[in-house]
Amino acid sequence: MMKTTGVRQMLYRVITAVVWWVVACSVGGGALAGERCRHPVTCPRVEEAGFATILHRSESSLAIFQLVENPHVFVIDFPDLDAQGEALNRVAALIEKRDAPKKRLLNDHELASAIAHAGRTPATYFLAHDYRLPDLARAFTLAEHQKLALNRRERCVVTLLKTSGTARTEGEYSIISISAVGPSSPPQAKLHLSTSARAALLRHEVSHGEYFTNGRYFKYCWDFWHHLPPDVQQVFRDGLGDLGYDASQEDLMVNETQAYLWELDNAAMIDMNLRQYHTSIESLRKVFLNGLDASRPPISQLFTLKEMRVPCPYNAPGARKIEKITEPPSSRGGDL
Repeated sequence: MMKTTGVRQMLYRVITAVVWWVVACSVGGGALAGERCRHPVTCPRVEEAGFATILHRSESSLAIFQLVENPHVFVIDFPDLDAQGEALNRVAALIEKRDAPKKRLLNDHELASAIAHAGRTPATYFLAHDYRLPDLARAFTLAEHQKLALNRRERCVVTLLKTSGTARTEGEYSIISISAVGPSSPPQAKLHLSTSARAALLRHEVSHGEYFTNGRYFKYCWDFWHHLPPDVQQVFRDGLGDLGYDASQEDLMVNETQAYLWELDNAAMIDMNLRQYHTSIESLRKVFLNGLDASRPPISQLFTLKEMRVPCPYNAPGARKIEKITEPPSSRGGDL
């Protein structure tokens, strides 16, 4: 295994490359000449920030943070959902979508068709993202092998990742993404999250980061999953499958199940189906949190934060799903 200092230096280069790519493709109207980014730009510095600071950030500029509660998790904060989607939707389809091939990337036509078939837009295909670093590197390596005609932003990230050495990392770091809060009502040029949606999505995504990088939490989640009755496991598989996730990937099912216990606002249908087996999202969440709280030493500082411990929205009569984005109802949607 590489020394920690070397891995962190390598990670910084990867993160800087991704940020450089996004910024470079945003300046000058997004125009890029040729196959490579030929115009160096000033990159935002990687800043340390705690969960609460990231949660309440009000700026809509691109930023990247190293999470104080778990320095192995880096958070890219995009200015809007459109920028995030253009950057990462193709990778998301490869890694998480049930109907997408797993040994190659979708071309532009296939990606557009997949998004349309899901009833989504490029901005809402995924509302946030989470990846192990080697998975992110593999995606862009596939693009190179396929000689795939990528969009202008992807061409930059491929060029920059070629020299980053990402493939030599040990998989102990994670990159997650979120996007900024925007106007509260349409129309607007770009799509943004509401304040409540940003909070819910950030809880969801940082739990993925913890799952990817914290061995004790990874084991805890698998133990919790194995103790669920088979019928309850199937409810989660079916519910996540209905959202477009690849239910044949057991690791993905475990990872998304734990994340939906932190981000409860999108789990209404799963909760309804659990009740036929005399349980609920809230009762499972209580068991899950009680086990975490009983662990000594604590499994993660992150999970002790009050911002992570929000009430379940399904306790009160008439409770409803929090609106996820600020676009018109006819085009809402998106996975996590």
